[in-house]
Amino acid sequence: MITSALVLVLAIVVAVIFVGLRLQRDKFAADNFDDPLELQRKKYETARMDYEAALDDLEAEDCKQNRILALKKGREYCAISREYAHGDAAVTAVDEQMITNDINARTCD
Repeated sequence: MITSALVLVLAIVVAVIFVGLRLQRDKFAADNFDDPLELQRKKYETARMDYEAALDDLEAEDCKQNRILALKKGREYCAISREYAHGDAAVTAVDEQMITNDINARTCD
């Protein structure tokens, strides 16, 4: 009688530990491995914010270094935007013109 009760208690303890470990593993997986679309959206938002910051820096101080940074960040933003929308990260002449227009708008007197 005592042996079967002990076996039953031991089985319950093992089951609880197993379920707890599985829940921890599932929580870890959910916390550390985001949805690929969510990761892509975060990458896009980061690139957009970096480009806007570079344009703000250029507007505050129009110098060669800030122009180069704005061009670089603009090209990265366009590449990520095109990759996100069309699956192709190539920067086009239209993108280059958009970046040029942004820079000119921020630096004209």
